[in-house]
Amino acid sequence: MRPLIRLHDFSANDRFYAVYNFQNSPGVSGAVAGSAYPAFGLRKNQQTNHTLSLTYTRVFSQSIVNELRGGFNRQKLYRHGPKKLREILSSIGFSDAEITTYGSVVGPSALDTFGQPELRIANFATITNGGRSVDRRLDQELMTFGDTLTWITGRHSIKGGFDTVRNGATDGFTANRGNPRGRIDYTGSNLDPFARFLIGRPPNDARYNQALRGPLDASNWEHGFFVMDEWKIRPRVTLNLGVRYELITPFVEKNDLLVNFDPNFTSPSGRRGRFVVPTADVIPLIDPAMVSYGVVTADQAGVSRGLINADKNNIAPRLGVAWRLNDDTVLRGGYGIFFPTSAAQGLRDAFGSTPFNQGRRRRTRGAVSPGGWPGGLTPAGQTPISGGSLDAASTVPSANLIPFNLQAPRIEQYNVTFERELGFKTGVRVSYLGSRLHGLIGGIDLNLLPPNDVPFGTHGFDDDGNIVICDPNGDIGCDGSIDAARLPFPELGTFLLSYGNFGSGRSHAMQVEVNRRFSRGFTFNASYTLLDQKGSGFDTANSSLGGFRATASSPTVPSIFPLERAVPLAPALPQLLKAYWVGGKSLGTCLPRVAPDSPHSTTAATVILFSPATSPAILWMPSEGFQITCLTGRSWPEAATLMADRAVPSSTRQLSPRPPWAPTCWITQMSSGVIR
Repeated sequence: MRPLIRLHDFSANDRFYAVYNFQNSPGVSGAVAGSAYPAFGLRKNQQTNHTLSLTYTRVFSQSIVNELRGGFNRQKLYRHGPKKLREILSSIGFSDAEITTYGSVVGPSALDTFGQPELRIANFATITNGGRSVDRRLDQELMTFGDTLTWITGRHSIKGGFDTVRNGATDGFTANRGNPRGRIDYTGSNLDPFARFLIGRPPNDARYNQALRGPLDASNWEHGFFVMDEWKIRPRVTLNLGVRYELITPFVEKNDLLVNFDPNFTSPSGRRGRFVVPTADVIPLIDPAMVSYGVVTADQAGVSRGLINADKNNIAPRLGVAWRLNDDTVLRGGYGIFFPTSAAQGLRDAFGSTPFNQGRRRRTRGAVSPGGWPGGLTPAGQTPISGGSLDAASTVPSANLIPFNLQAPRIEQYNVTFERELGFKTGVRVSYLGSRLHGLIGGIDLNLLPPNDVPFGTHGFDDDGNIVICDPNGDIGCDGSIDAARLPFPELGTFLLSYGNFGSGRSHAMQVEVNRRFSRGFTFNASYTLLDQKGSGFDTANSSLGGFRATASSPTVPSIFPLERAVPLAPALPQLLKAYWVGGKSLGTCLPRVAPDSPHSTTAATVILFSPATSPAILWMPSEGFQITCLTGRSWPEAATLMADRAVPSSTRQLSPRPPWAPTCWITQMSSGVIR
């Protein structure tokens, strides 16, 4: 749908402006049961976007203007398989009574979710349950409201105001954790497992979730207050001074389905740590092992309902200066502090996944086995997921934690730019861009042994029950439970993921840019970038809180990782030479964007790197507003490498000969080429 724009001037001093956009984007993607079983169909994507922007401007006088803004951006996305579990069971011969029996195990609500049970038959490809996106609602909603007042007095142009944002997100990722529609396993050798499946005999074991967690439904508020003064000190010198204060509230979950862990608490018995939930209503829904370990509500732990406290010290100063040395030359510089925000999905894996959808397992023991498949040799009423011997539930809870007082990362940015008009409609710009990053969020294993000289896993019990040095090849085997007691949290297994402000980073870049304007609207832009970046905090994407940095085999803690020894953030492409053209001329062979699940896809922004046989090697990347990526008129190289849009390799494929999905195209918008 084309944007609906509405302008209305109430008077010479009052103007109202509105823009509304709607977009409907249905589609399909990967196979829901794995590539070996295409007959199960493709995953469907139902997506709509609604965007509304409102602005009301009031001119009080020639020196005072107020602008009031508001709007929303609402995306509804539902990814699901072609059939629901109830339909699938009915289509393969389950009666209504047998479907009810199946639902009594996996949960009645699971029958009306999209996707199939997972079926594993030894020596054959697995029929998957469709993954976490087989029945996944992924909605994003953003509502904004703000106001800016501008006051011009003398040499000063002063602006002040506020903006408020409400973020909301619904994500069904955690609802599909584990085996929400059951998993059925046939084990054995040769064709025996397949034969037993064909005649409907019981499986070796069946797995399912104890109870289903609904989609994550989280929201928070962002508040910003600012004041800025643009001060024209002299006719050729302008100074910008400003400060911004930001208050970002923790995300809260609509149904309070979150669990945190407090590692600093010690019980009267000496046990370290306790689990924390928003309200007491959540306690019956979480892993019973967590309840046995110890659980309290947020009020009792002294933390907010979002299980972390708001970061209230985010003050961000801004400074800028522009000095026109003469009519053809300008020198600019600036400095600012910024605080990035995290998405709602950042708390999804840390708080909302492991405490729910706890797995259970039924298996064959002696004469007791799960039921068979309906029909054939199986008595009516049996299903392959019912019956059998039920394993005891795990007594070891799986814990993650975010510190109650986690801080927002702080980013310092600074730059100096020299601009010069050379004549002949040509300009040059030389810039230095720098940044330092503090308190980047990452994860470490909190359940590691501190440095010591006592070996781990080297003890066992003799015949009298005494602890002695073990011999894996002798009569006294090694018993890991003996040394496990030395861990900081011995009852939580061997891994406890804790997030924190561990990382840091820095970036230095030099940019040289040349612009040339031609007649008939044709323009040329070329730029060269020399970049040096290092950091000890890693972004793993997917809206995560950050990468994981310490394990038992790699125990380096980011907070003590020297920046001088840190890994370069972009080692693959420290130097870039870009060129932009605007025109309607065919430049040759073109690689269009491909669907995320097609066999030739990498990321949304496809990049092609010519093989070393082509000199010079060339990267082609889509620029803003450009939907495809084009190659030059050179012949297709014998091999090519697909890369992510930030020029760090994500996957490699050999493309030889020239693929048939690379047609010739016409360029009618700006394209960009990057020469390495």
